[in-house]
Amino acid sequence: MDELKLEQSKSRQHFSAELEKGRTAIDEAAKRATESEHRALREIDRERTARAQAEKQLEQLRSRLAETERDMHTKLLETSSIQTRLAAELDSARTALGESTRANQVQGAELQHALQAAAQHKAEADTLRVLVAQFQLPSKPGRKKRPADSLGGK
Repeated sequence: MDELKLEQSKSRQHFSAELEKGRTAIDEAAKRATESEHRALREIDRERTARAQAEKQLEQLRSRLAETERDMHTKLLETSSIQTRLAAELDSARTALGESTRANQVQGAELQHALQAAAQHKAEADTLRVLVAQFQLPSKPGRKKRPADSLGGK
């Protein structure tokens, strides 16, 4: 029986040693699991922080995009307004140019007619001078009549 007790005592010691090794292994595994969990949680926090920053940057970019689109729209409206005004001014200038051209043509035609009439009148005047010169009585050398003589009394 002593032998059995001794055997039992050895078995208990062996079991206790194995149990202690198992507890140590479990503690180390739990410690590694805890550390791994902490690393994972830190990684999750970093990812959340990075995502929050990315969302904040995205929102800022969206705001800037919206502002840029508003500015572009405003400038597009201004440009369209200016283009419309310039087109109207161009049409007005073309109309004025057309009217001016027509007026110049009319004035040119009137001037041509006036020049022709002046040339015709000059030719007629020259012809009349020549005719008057041909039909003019030669002047007599002598006295000219006085106005009193023409009245019949001295």
